[in-house]
Amino acid sequence: MKLNKIQCTLKKEVINQFRKILKEGELYSISRFTIVPNIGAAKVVKHRYKLLFRFDTEVIPISDDEFPEASYSLETVESVVQMGQDSVYLIDVMGFLISVRDYTDVELDDGKKFKLVLIQLYSNGSYLTCNLFGDFLTKMRLALMNAVSQPPIILLQSVKVKIYEGKVVVQNVIDCTKIMINPDIPEAVCFITRLDPSESYFIDSITLGNGFIVADVDDDFVNLSMNRSIKELRENDADGFFNIVAKIKSICNNFDWWYYSCVCGYPLELFRNHFSCSECGRKIKNAVKKYKVLVDVEDATGSARFVLYDRPATLLFRKKLIEVLRDFDTEHSVVYATPYPPFFDDVIGKEVVFKVDRKKVENRPDVGTFKVVNCSDDHVIVNKFKTDPVSSRLLPPTVFSPIYEDVIQNPQPHDEISSLGSRISVTSDNMESIEVDMEALGAAYNLTKP
Repeated sequence: MKLNKIQCTLKKEVINQFRKILKEGELYSISRFTIVPNIGAAKVVKHRYKLLFRFDTEVIPISDDEFPEASYSLETVESVVQMGQDSVYLIDVMGFLISVRDYTDVELDDGKKFKLVLIQLYSNGSYLTCNLFGDFLTKMRLALMNAVSQPPIILLQSVKVKIYEGKVVVQNVIDCTKIMINPDIPEAVCFITRLDPSESYFIDSITLGNGFIVADVDDDFVNLSMNRSIKELRENDADGFFNIVAKIKSICNNFDWWYYSCVCGYPLELFRNHFSCSECGRKIKNAVKKYKVLVDVEDATGSARFVLYDRPATLLFRKKLIEVLRDFDTEHSVVYATPYPPFFDDVIGKEVVFKVDRKKVENRPDVGTFKVVNCSDDHVIVNKFKTDPVSSRLLPPTVFSPIYEDVIQNPQPHDEISSLGSRISVTSDNMESIEVDMEALGAAYNLTKP
């Protein structure tokens, strides 16, 4: 069932009458109301009219298990940043949370002071700045710092689009905007499945100090000093991201080449008739299907087993999982005779440059397996890495590549974060300037994990 929305207004003289009756998320039958023009600063929906409650308006709670829980007027980050004027109506927008910055006690023109948090959302190569007035700092910080395998997905419901100095910014409406973190809704699943695998993904998050948190963006293959052989990868105890040129020997999956994931990025567990996410600590209704492909690879120095999750597997096979499953359901009436789709074998024998996370996969049965975060079989890229000398005597591993933003140097509440996405390499020379006392950080924000 597809839902439609209409705005309802309660004047102050009837608010107390309905305050205890109306609960967000509940289902009601509403009758005896007045229809009036939809005017005002906060137009939640694109309708010319809205409902006005009266003293005799009847509100009756009802039950219907088949009725959808919510309806969203979702715009993509890409479409919002292309808007050329302030929005007349409030919109909903969803994206990855990649930076958080707070400003305390911002004084507005009328003399009132508010707490202001600037966050930035990312989707498919587009960045959107969001001004949040209110007490959102701790919630946003913890969401980003506690992210496991990807930055949190943020849904901003009922926000205003504003143009400031030619830049698009969205802003919350006090007592109206709702913020959801990793929402368990079908729209979040659609958001993940429509991501472009050729765009940058996220690997880790760091703090740059003074409460400014940003997510580290995958730089693809930029640091030739991080080339390693398989032997060096195995013998080197340092954590980091390394480039390995290797030939794929075989596909090692046994009917387990995809899995169910929570929208937070964590694998789901199946308990009887529902999924459960141990990271979120909740039952999950809307699961995401993702690749999990195991490959044996070799080079002149040895062999290893790599695991490719959704993004690198999509790049390797040039096909999203949703397309593979759809084609399979259309073309096959029985399961594959082999434990994985036959076209997987097309990559066997190919030389591929893999960007590998040196941290080993913790969950069995993949102990001793290295996680791939990016890959390419383009012969130009492969030859580029093959011709550069592989040496473990180069600079120490680059653990992360932070994103610096102009607002750090000039922290004015109205400044636009303009340089997000510019990247620098962290070396031993500049590492000291961004060292973070993780123990103090954990104590300050009551973090349960590093």
